[in-house]
Amino acid sequence: MPQSLEHLRTLNENELLELLGKELSHRQAMPLTPNQLRMMAGRWLKGNKELIEKKICLSEKIYSLVKSQTDSKELIIAVCDLIISLQFGVSPLLVSILLVKGGINKICENRWSVRNG
Repeated sequence: MPQSLEHLRTLNENELLELLGKELSHRQAMPLTPNQLRMMAGRWLKGNKELIEKKICLSEKIYSLVKSQTDSKELIIAVCDLIISLQFGVSPLLVSILLVKGGINKICENRWSVRNG
């Protein structure tokens, strides 16, 4: 069931990870606990970290939005536009909100420090 941007923005990181875990585990025979769902989502994010970093951290638009401290809604939509092209098979909006709530600065820290240094 698709979630709205406004609803997803109200959720905390654990709730978002559980939703991502549910999307990833939709073919599981046995229901997973919330902790198992969060762990599954965390592993998925870690496994796709490099691909996600390359996509968003090399974007001039993302860099400009983060540096100008633009409203997170605009940043989420910009990140989502990039994540869509990766075709992960999970909600790009959900992944984008998780990334923005986690801090794009933190995600892109290494790539952007080279750029600013």
